Amino acid sequence: MHKEPPKALIEAVNAYKNYLERLSQRRVALISKHMQDGVSFKDPFYVQATLDQRKQLLQILCASSDNLKISISDILYSPTNEAKVYFKWHVQLHKDMPALEGMSELIFDHNHMIVAQDDYWDSASTIWAAHPLMRWLFKKGRKRIFGH
Repeated sequence: MHKEPPKALIEAVNAYKNYLERLSQRRVALISKHMQDGVSFKDPFYVQATLDQRKQLLQILCASSDNLKISISDILYSPTNEAKVYFKWHVQLHKDMPALEGMSELIFDHNHMIVAQDDYWDSASTIWAAHPLMRWLFKKGRKRIFGH
């Protein structure tokens, strides 16, 4: 029998989902409300990133889009680890570009704050990721955030 996740965790997950789906230039800094100090981020482009680096990347993402739309289509609570949650997401920068699809693994602490977020997607699997804008965005973002 599958155990229901704690109500406070469900509320924290829904709050973060709502934050992502309403992401805008002005709302980037609000990510701190969902994160524990020392949170770490990983994705195919960045092996390890801090909260400040994630904020910078989100600022670049928002500034580079004329129609940013992030949607979370599925949420899965781990049946074996109460602190682990998975998001399936779609990100679209422009109306005329296909969305990038991926998933995130989120780890929460006992206060239901995110302590780690690992994002997964196949950056070569879509035309969107191969688009010159995306190459420019990630090259610029990596240089600005990491200095190389």
